Amino acid sequence: MQCYAGPFKQDKQIAQFILNSGINISSIESIYGKNYHTIKLILNSNAIILDKQLLGLDNYEFFTSTTITFKRLDLSVKPIEKWIIFISAGIGFLIFILIVIVLIKVCFDE
Repeated sequence: MQCYAGPFKQDKQIAQFILNSGINISSIESIYGKNYHTIKLILNSNAIILDKQLLGLDNYEFFTSTTITFKRLDLSVKPIEKWIIFISAGIGFLIFILIVIVLIKVCFDE
């Protein structure tokens, strides 16, 4: 892929290129299987400045490298423990009773 920027005016000498990409994990898993811990993606790019007036050189080349590491997470579904359900229901019932008592006191104290 090649992108071009310029010519620049005197007060504007910045160019920003935004690249959006995606990785199809299912196709990677179909080739390599699911027995991996991480996937390392390395993006190498370079920028060549052809404007002789900008730096006073014929050509000037910048290199950059970005490494992105994807880690495999175990997203297996686990059922909710029964004690959590019972405690949540009990606390919810106590809050309900407290609200009912407060409403009864407010309504009948007039």
